[in-house]
Parts: sequence; C-alpha cells; structure tokens
Amino acid sequence: MHPFTFIDSKYYFRIVFITLLFCFLVMTGMQWSEYGLQNETAPKGIITFELAGDMDTAQSIIASWRHDHAMGYAGFNIGLDFLFLLTYATLIGVVIVLIATGFEEKHFFRRTGYLFSWIIIASALFDAIENIALINLLTDSMETYWVTLAYYCAIIKFSGVGLGILYIVVGGIAHGIQRALKGA
Repeated sequence: MHPFTFIDSKYYFRIVFITLLFCFLVMTGMQWSEYGLQNETAPKGIITFELAGDMDTAQSIIASWRHDHAMGYAGFNIGLDFLFLLTYATLIGVVIVLIATGFEEKHFFRRTGYLFSWIIIASALFDAIENIALINLLTDSMETYWVTLAYYCAIIKFSGVGLGILYIVVGGIAHGIQRALKGA
C-alpha cells in the first residue's frame, strides 16, 4: 500500500502535471530569494544554513544576513519551502507510485516503490521540522538543539529525496526494460 491510495489512479498524471508546475513556480521564488542569501559566509545560501551543524556557524550566517539586510529573504525562502515540501513530496511520490504500479503485485520494484513513496512523505515531514528549527534560529533562539535538529532533519530530507529520485531513474529504466522484453 502507498500513501496515495485515497486518490483515484486516473488522476495521477494530472497531479504530476499540476505539481510539476507548482514545483517550478515555487522553485523560481526560492531561487530569487537565494540571491540575497549567498555570500562568503553562506556560499550556498539557505542550504549552508540548513547544514550549519553548530551554533557558531549558524550565528555567523545569521549575522552575515543581518549585515547584508537579507533576513527577509531568509524568512521568505523558508516560507516558500513549506509550499515546496508539499509539492515535491506529492510530485516525487506520485511518480514513484506510477512506476511501481507498472510492476507485478509481488515484484521487488513494486514493493520498493511503495516503500519509497512513504519515505518521500517522511522526508517532507522532516523538511517541515527543519523549517521550524530554522525559523527559531532566525528569531534569535539561542538553543543549540535547533541547529542540531535542522542539521539532522536536512540530512534525512536530502537522503530521502535522493532515494526517491534514484528509484525514479532505476525503476523507470527497469520498467522500460520490462515493457521492451514483454513486447519482444
């Protein structure tokens, strides 16, 4: 079973199209705000902040953004990320399910795909927790656990999304090979 069973499968391609469009729009806004966040202290912008890992680094990044008058960009970017996590989780999850359902019921790729569709949902939840931690850091919380929480949630999120994309590539190729062999 996968997390999208409540949606009739005839709508999956529409959902992919709509979420792809929303992903593009939200990513455009996030990229725009990234330009204000990239500097010597945070060369990768918000990603540098997500992966700061310790309070000294996080405070240095925040201080650099204050100096550059970029705190608004940071808040805007994190706010958009709440929309982005909904769209990317739905997009990647539904694409995984589309590929997985192309395999037989007990096939390894079907079971793995269903598992990975849940992992994508979990990744989005970790992304939301990470965003909450980052907001707390931006609003002057000096609790070191926020930095640690943001760091580990980011690692889990990136790993889950990476696994989902890997499944799409490998599962898509395997599905294509399976179809070619059946057609031969």
